[in-house]
Amino acid sequence: ALPKAMGSVLVKMSGSSDVLEAPGITEQLGKASNYVSNYRYVTDNDQTLLIVTFNQAALTRLLQETGQTHWVGKRPTTLFWIQVEGPNGDDVVSSTDTSMFHEELIKLSGVRGLPILLPLMDLQDPVSDDLSISENKLELVEQLKQRYGVSSVVVARIHEDANSESDESSWDSQWTFSVKGQNLTWDVQAHSEQD
Repeated sequence: ALPKAMGSVLVKMSGSSDVLEAPGITEQLGKASNYVSNYRYVTDNDQTLLIVTFNQAALTRLLQETGQTHWVGKRPTTLFWIQVEGPNGDDVVSSTDTSMFHEELIKLSGVRGLPILLPLMDLQDPVSDDLSISENKLELVEQLKQRYGVSSVVVARIHEDANSESDESSWDSQWTFSVKGQNLTWDVQAHSEQD
């Protein structure tokens, strides 16, 4: 349990799961007890839980010594506007959504320690035009920054691409991450919604 818990803490400290593959980190995970400040057991509803506190200074030194990034200071809240195109039209993953996209995003942001916002989808939210057009994406980004008072925004367009020849479908997505005046874009293709 200790190596797994230490790995989770290192992912949050660095903001990346790649840290667990770094030389030096993997061997130290086996020595996780050396990084523990204290621990205790708590019983809750007939279940025993292990509560561990790691030595932050020691973990910071480990990240530095192995050349890994340590994210210090307050992390900016990022607004995610994820538009999923389906057979019944476009849906935007909102703060009250119950879709798999919503659940995965909340789970992954918690694992990495990244504060996120999802749109309210009320009457004050902007209406998104065709997000396959770059200018529309950038205009939406600026509207969302003003509406929610955030400095970083991720806009994604996800759609299913059914291949009629093989009866297989794939999911295509286009992503734009806007932060501090820079816009990074990339495309991802996957075999399932969850991927």
